Amino acid sequence: NGQLIGSGVLNLDDAIISELEAKAFREGLLFAQRKGYTKIMVESDSKLVIQSMLDRDARPWNLIPIIEDIKWTATKFACIDWKRIFREAKFVKNVFAHQSLLITNCHI
Repeated sequence: NGQLIGSGVLNLDDAIISELEAKAFREGLLFAQRKGYTKIMVESDSKLVIQSMLDRDARPWNLIPIIEDIKWTATKFACIDWKRIFREAKFVKNVFAHQSLLITNCHI
């Protein structure tokens, strides 16, 4: 059972989707590190970034510096669980999260 520890917004003009997703990973890890977390679960629907973190695939050249930053930052944690979620599951989760914001006493 996980708990959302934060969210944020970045303005990254002229970046492609894979770069945005990788930079979001990096910023999320840095946020968790600043908050003092040592055991975290990272969920994403980005197959490319998750596979790059798990060394399962060749990394695109434009992501190599970002992925290396993520890997270096990841060494600061005692435990990280990298988990790929599928867009359909993410959609359902987002709908429930949105509905729980509208309902004050919600038990799912």
